[in-house]
Amino acid sequence: MSIHQGTSRYSAVALLILGLLTAVGPYTIYPICGDAMDGPCHATGHAEVLIGVSMSVLSVASLFVANHRDRALLGLAILALSVLSVLVVTVIIGTCDGGMMACNRTGKPGMIAVGTVAAIASVANIVLVKSDSRRIRWE
Repeated sequence: MSIHQGTSRYSAVALLILGLLTAVGPYTIYPICGDAMDGPCHATGHAEVLIGVSMSVLSVASLFVANHRDRALLGLAILALSVLSVLVVTVIIGTCDGGMMACNRTGKPGMIAVGTVAAIASVANIVLVKSDSRRIRWE
């Protein structure tokens, strides 16, 4: 089992890092309300951890999959998780109502930023996978 060749492996590593940021960010880097607060931000933090771990697992899997079609499908799944990450924060679960709460000052903007960057990186990953498949096919 080896890591595939091609430029898309670099974007897969970037997506792995973004998945880890999505998973640990709500409790470390851009904190949400702590466990003492049992509001929607608490549920959002748990959902973001699950989404981030899923993104990381799929990114690692895409490093070891040799088939270009399967790597593109993994990239689409990561794109869907990235969009879901932003939707969880903004529409699906949301954060607390208070504008001065930690989840609204740091958590929500941080989670939206990482989810957006992950979505852009996953689109770039899909483009690079397609580029790798065309280049390898013609050699």
